[in-house]
Amino acid sequence: MMPEVIGSLSNLTELWFDNNKVKSLPPLMGRLKKLVHVDASKNKVDWVTEELENCTQLTDLHLSSNYLKELPEKFGGCRQLQVLRLDDNALTHLPESIGGLVSLEELVVTQNDLETLPASIGLLRALHTLHIDDNLLTELPPELGSCSRLTVLTAASNRLTGVPAELGHLPQLAVLNLCANLIHHLPVSLTKLKLRALWLSENQNKPQVQLQSETLPETGQRVLTCFMLPQQQRSFQPEAVVELWRQS
Repeated sequence: MMPEVIGSLSNLTELWFDNNKVKSLPPLMGRLKKLVHVDASKNKVDWVTEELENCTQLTDLHLSSNYLKELPEKFGGCRQLQVLRLDDNALTHLPESIGGLVSLEELVVTQNDLETLPASIGLLRALHTLHIDDNLLTELPPELGSCSRLTVLTAASNRLTGVPAELGHLPQLAVLNLCANLIHHLPVSLTKLKLRALWLSENQNKPQVQLQSETLPETGQRVLTCFMLPQQQRSFQPEAVVELWRQS
């Protein structure tokens, strides 16, 4: 349990209590309105108070390796938040209010139980790094194409069967990791990107693979494919990945 006296430290700007046995971020957190950095990693946190939105100066929140299954619906009130780490929890969804985190630059939610991402994620126009590996995602929301500053997107080890064509609208996307999924083809719109690395396979050993354009007989849709697709069965321990280098 977090000591009640902490709530009276009104000038506190940093709070580190990682590697303990704390079970919650209680309402007293809302009194610490000057907080900038909170590290609660490697605890037993399974509940976060809605009062956290009162921490309007908060820029960094680390909740890695806890027991979280959900975040408060009012979470989007932390409008100065730049870094949010939620990896290694038990999250099944993210609240729609996450779109209110307009300053968010880095979001890490790897190793959770996410089945979907909220459409409001497209409102994160400052986001440059998104890690959503090791979840249960079967699709990515097309609204991701509105995250105009997104540079790194890693979605390995999910259940994706494709990616939205809107990813081709991301002018700064440089790294796209889709290893260990069930992808059969890629949208032609990806050819518009200036990708430095496209990771598709668990154990591909060729340094370069030529993507080919073809038409799906069922729908007439033009797609990109190669001999690496569809994906092989995942091993959860990728031995290698393939990098595709494209000239700008």
